[in-house]
Amino acid sequence: KRKEKEQQERLKLQEEARIQEELAEKQRLKEMEEIRLQKEQEEKQKLLEEARIQEALAEKQKLEEMEEKRKEKEQEEKLKLQEEARIQEVAEKQRLQEIEERRLQKKQQAKQQLLEEARRFSIKAEQTARSLLTYRLELDTRIKERNLKSESSVPFFVGENQDKDITSTGEGIVADEKVIVDEALEQNGAISDPEINIDDGAVVAESPVQLDMGSFVIPHPDKVSFGGEDAVFVKGSTFGVFDGVTGAEKLEGMPLYSKTMKAEMESRIGEKGLTIDEITDIMTTAAEIADSDATGATTAIVASITDDGYLQALNLGDSMCCVIRDNEVVARSENIVHFFNCPYQLCEYGEDRPVHGTKMDVPILRGDVIIMGSDGLFDNISEKKICKEIHDLKHETSEFISEYLAYMAQEISFDEEAVTPNALEWRKNGIPNCVGGKLDDISCIVIQCS
Repeated sequence: KRKEKEQQERLKLQEEARIQEELAEKQRLKEMEEIRLQKEQEEKQKLLEEARIQEALAEKQKLEEMEEKRKEKEQEEKLKLQEEARIQEVAEKQRLQEIEERRLQKKQQAKQQLLEEARRFSIKAEQTARSLLTYRLELDTRIKERNLKSESSVPFFVGENQDKDITSTGEGIVADEKVIVDEALEQNGAISDPEINIDDGAVVAESPVQLDMGSFVIPHPDKVSFGGEDAVFVKGSTFGVFDGVTGAEKLEGMPLYSKTMKAEMESRIGEKGLTIDEITDIMTTAAEIADSDATGATTAIVASITDDGYLQALNLGDSMCCVIRDNEVVARSENIVHFFNCPYQLCEYGEDRPVHGTKMDVPILRGDVIIMGSDGLFDNISEKKICKEIHDLKHETSEFISEYLAYMAQEISFDEEAVTPNALEWRKNGIPNCVGGKLDDISCIVIQCS
């Protein structure tokens, strides 16, 4: 029994040992399998990592190739742009060289032309001076002869009786000229302008005023080739001056604003006198056309003598219209400026319009002389001097007087020592001891009323 028990114990131990061995083997196999799976996983991860690296390397290489191609393309474009810039630079240099050559050529031509014009103007100024002296001597002689022959002055008449003879019995209307003036004023209305004086001997005419009209323009020495920038017109009972602004920008190939205004105004008026409202409307229409069809800028003054014997004027800028009566200025238009030496002016982009202009409404008497001109006239000749010349030239035609005054203004404009109205204005505005004439376009219109 003991041996059987020992045998059982031994078998039991053997069985346990076998089981332990089997368990150990299973554990070993399990561990081996785990190691194998781990290795496989590691191998798989390694392969994935290598594939990722290869993919990254391929992507990197692809990007590098794309970057290289981009750089090559940029380099090609840069070289292309550099070549184009070089070609453009060469072309620009050639263009500038051509422009400079043309400029030098034009400058040389302008210089030659200026020298020629200066020579001509020098001759003309000398001739003008001699002509003025000759005119003065002739006028003095004629005035002396007329004064010797004149025994009495011939009075004026009014209305239908003006052609009747004067007799010692009082036939006809004469006697008291002051009474005639008073009657005429009652018929035509009182004069409201305090600056207008009607002296004894002046008579307002009931019948239409007869006008002797004349005009003359002298261009600036630098603008002779194209006739200057001033433009004037005289038509029927209406007349005007348009003074082109030298400093205004101008486009080549387009007509000047001043010339266009003159043409448009002249085409829209007739022989009949115009009121200020009519002048304003016509000037506004003309300015709208000039805005689109012309270049530059201009001041404007237009006046008209109405059928009832009134001078009505519209002024935008620094040109002037004045009435001379009994050797003195009794009425003048008012200049309108933004500031000194910057007058109101019409142009495409400006805000100044005819409606902003100053107005003038003056009764005209027989014997009155109306002077209208650009600043080239009034900046060189004083009103007192003009009045004296008008008195001395009272038996000449308006055409002759306008030319005479224009050439006188031109002669003074060449004088660097003359004390002119323009020089006096500059003295008032901060240039002390300023002297000398003002070179400019010179326009002059003269109307003698009879």
